[in-house]
Amino acid sequence: MLDESRTGQIVMLIREGSTQHAVRAYQEETGVSLGDARQQVRALARRHGIPMRRHGGISFLIVVLASLFGTLLSH
Repeated sequence: MLDESRTGQIVMLIREGSTQHAVRAYQEETGVSLGDARQQVRALARRHGIPMRRHGGISFLIVVLASLFGTLLSH
């Protein structure tokens, strides 16, 4: 378990949108698995009322699809 100071730092990372850094920091501090660290970071975000994106890959997918669509239109 994390002390209040470290929890505050991880919450700050979540607020800044640095979820991956928050997960890594949680994992390094506690020694839990990656999956457990993700779960705990999500729980911290919920507890502090911080909305989190469900899946960061969605933005990438939208860019790829827009690019493909633009390529198809230009032919």
